Amino acid sequence: MSSLEKDLEGLIIKDGDDGGTSNLVNLSLVGHFPTNRPIHTHIMKNRMASIWRPGKGVSISELKPGVFLFQFYHHLDLKHVLDNGLWNFENNILIESKIFEGDIPKDIPLNHVDVWVQVHNLPAGFMSQNIGEHLGNSLANFLDYDSKHNTSLWKLCIRISPLQKDKKIKKQGGEWKTVTFKYEKIGQFCYLCGILGHNDKFCPKLFEQEDDDGIRLWGLELREIHLVTDTLGCKISQLDNEQLTTPLSKDEIPTALFQMLKDKALRPDGFNPGFYKSFWEVCGEDILSSCNSWLKVGELPPHINDVVIALIPKCLNPSNMKELRPISLCNVIYKILPKALANRLKPLLQNWMMMCITSVHFQVLLNGNRVGSIIPGRGLRQGDPYSPYLFILSMKGLSSLIHKVELLGNLKGIQICHGAPKMHHLMFADDVFLFFQATEKETNKVASILKT
Repeated sequence: MSSLEKDLEGLIIKDGDDGGTSNLVNLSLVGHFPTNRPIHTHIMKNRMASIWRPGKGVSISELKPGVFLFQFYHHLDLKHVLDNGLWNFENNILIESKIFEGDIPKDIPLNHVDVWVQVHNLPAGFMSQNIGEHLGNSLANFLDYDSKHNTSLWKLCIRISPLQKDKKIKKQGGEWKTVTFKYEKIGQFCYLCGILGHNDKFCPKLFEQEDDDGIRLWGLELREIHLVTDTLGCKISQLDNEQLTTPLSKDEIPTALFQMLKDKALRPDGFNPGFYKSFWEVCGEDILSSCNSWLKVGELPPHINDVVIALIPKCLNPSNMKELRPISLCNVIYKILPKALANRLKPLLQNWMMMCITSVHFQVLLNGNRVGSIIPGRGLRQGDPYSPYLFILSMKGLSSLIHKVELLGNLKGIQICHGAPKMHHLMFADDVFLFFQATEKETNKVASILKT
């Protein structure tokens, strides 16, 4: 045999010649943190070891940027990590995969993670394992379901692909029903495409669109809304809840309209509230039918929610922008709808209210001409009847979170004098004053509350 043929000849390894390394392979994981930021390896090693607390220890090494090898020394330690995720470091989820003999660790694809998903608003008659599997497979790959939950809230375990916030389901011959999903906390998340590992500012899908429509699937604050709602006690009875979820009645729409001043400024469509009041007997039924139809389908017609921004002088002969104040002019036929919803003060109308918020387009009235189309990305709109109520609800949630942290002893507050009560926050109008000790522990707690 020539020397070249010897060089090309393969090498066969006998069982036992690996020195026992195959056992270590079976106790190994490869993991990846989907983030564009550099991972501080030393800090990550200490953090994960302190969280997992393996009885026989763990060795962590970096295979390539962002990809790490986790070597355990007992199968119980490995099982604990696999069965009790999700794990994260600096709000970045760890996507891990077990290594099998023959795998090249750094080349193992790390694109999926197993998470629990809560299914809300599931209609009666849909609580079966088969339907759960169909729902799970429609989202991604169904793995398991929590049989202990037998109410309208259900838990599925799936191997996720892009996330969805809801899905329509029906039985043959039945009506469409919408169920909503809430995901286990999964760290950095793109609100535009539903993929882990980047935010919407750096989403590849954003650069494929001609224009950014400003619509996001949801924000982190919506996926973590339970952190706020869990601190609030039940305030609405079942009877009140049923009354608040019924369609708008013939009395609610005219009530909302006649609460408006009839001589307000003309709106983008050229009408003011006085027009609708004068001809309510002619157009009332159509407006009621349209409002209920919009709420049912969850979508507004084009241009109904267009807004004109007009500048009102604060003094005679204004000469600069400081002497002008902006006002938002909404169409009356649109304004009737949120005003009726505001009259109900219904927290469960979240989807309806988000429909009104996310569909708005601003235009600036300059010298009698409309300029541009501005799509807001956040905040509450001036001139909307329910904006003050949404602001109050947000402030109440913030206050409840602060009280919860105080009761747990993690926030001490301050005293202005001996014997005075401790204060940790004050609220006045749209200002919030936070008082806490200048320690790392309390600073981190306050920062965590504000990020929620």
